[in-house]
Parts: sequence; C-alpha cells; structure tokens
Amino acid sequence: EDRKKDEKKTIKKLSNVKTRWGMVDLGVNTLLQDGSLNLQGDANALSLNYGKSLDWNLHVFRQRINLIDHKINFIYGMSFDFNNYNFSEPITLQRNTSPLAIAFNDTIEYKKNKLYTSFLTIPVMLNFESNPRKSSRSFRASAGAYVGLMLASRTKQCYKDEEGDLQTQISRDDFNLNKFRYGLVGQIGVGFINFWANYSLVPMFETNKGPSGADLYPLNMGITLIG
Repeated sequence: EDRKKDEKKTIKKLSNVKTRWGMVDLGVNTLLQDGSLNLQGDANALSLNYGKSLDWNLHVFRQRINLIDHKINFIYGMSFDFNNYNFSEPITLQRNTSPLAIAFNDTIEYKKNKLYTSFLTIPVMLNFESNPRKSSRSFRASAGAYVGLMLASRTKQCYKDEEGDLQTQISRDDFNLNKFRYGLVGQIGVGFINFWANYSLVPMFETNKGPSGADLYPLNMGITLIG
C-alpha cells in the first residue's frame, strides 16, 4: 500500500492547456496538377527544382487543449509560412499581366530563379497522443484544416552577366496569386520528431489568371523538431 501511494505521488500531473512558442518546420514546396507532380501543358514552365524549393514555418505559438484524458486534444495556433518555388526552367514571370505571362530566356544560366511568398496561417486540428505522460515514447497523429492570408510575394533571379559579374533582379508583384487560402493539414510523429503536410484546396493562381488551362495546388511537407 505504501508503494502504491508513493507511485501515485510521482505521477506527473498534466495541464489541461499546453502552449509551445517559436517552433520551426522545415520542408519542401511542390505543386500538383490533377493530383500529379508532373506538370503538363503551359504549366510545365513552372516545374520546380525541389532541392531548392524550400519551405519553412515559424510558429508564433501552438496551443493544445485536453478533451479526453489528454489523449484526445484540440490544437490551434498561428504561424508564418515562408515558401520558395525555385524554377528548373529559365523563365521570368511577367508583372501586371492577366493571365500570367511567362517569358523564356535560355541564353541565361540562372544561379537562382525563384518565386517567394509568405502567408499568415491559422491551423486547427484534432490530436491523438498515445502516451501523454511520456512524450519521448509517445506516438501522435493530428489532422485538421488551416486558413492563410498572403503577406508578400516577389521573384528573385541571380545570374552572371557577360563580364562574369553576379547580377540580382527582384520583381515585386502579386503575379495573380490567390491571396487567401484554406486547406488540409496533417501531422504524424513519435517522440521528438513530427512529419507534417499541408495541402491547399485553393488553386495557387486566381481563376483563369494563371498558366493557360492549368489549376495548380500547393502541397508542402517536411519535418518538425520538438524541443
């Protein structure tokens, strides 16, 4: 009886509300056309170099609220999502064109040729935690939705001119991108590692204002390290 009493005393009391600050996600940006990564038609001009199309999220905060025995939880938060779409083709997105005009110039070898966007996002999810008292051994899975508002967009191109000097061109425009997004978000992890994915249900470009005849949907995925 004494041993059981001592064990009860050592059981960790879990808070019904847990908040994390300043977490960072690292991942890659992709674009889907009809559910495929292989872009067809005019959309093929936007094919990506995935090794350089990096995505990272800065979570201002993420809060978890206990619903059932700390194993079923409600999660919400706020984060900044920074996307880099690095093009594999020597293209230039033209400003103030509708639909979006794309120029090719295969005489230039770009060191960097990317579209950058940033979003303010708010995710809401239901979470399952198998072992809430020992997070280092716990399996977790979360699923839900998110909404996002675009904060900025621009292109950046770096190349060497005929004299061998490095040149940088930055062009600021909305490029007919949808400024409001919503979509699905999912996470799965064990211990201190989480894998995540965000899929937009809203096309990347406004209706009939992107590459001709193509609806492209952003899919971002990566890893979170939890301290």
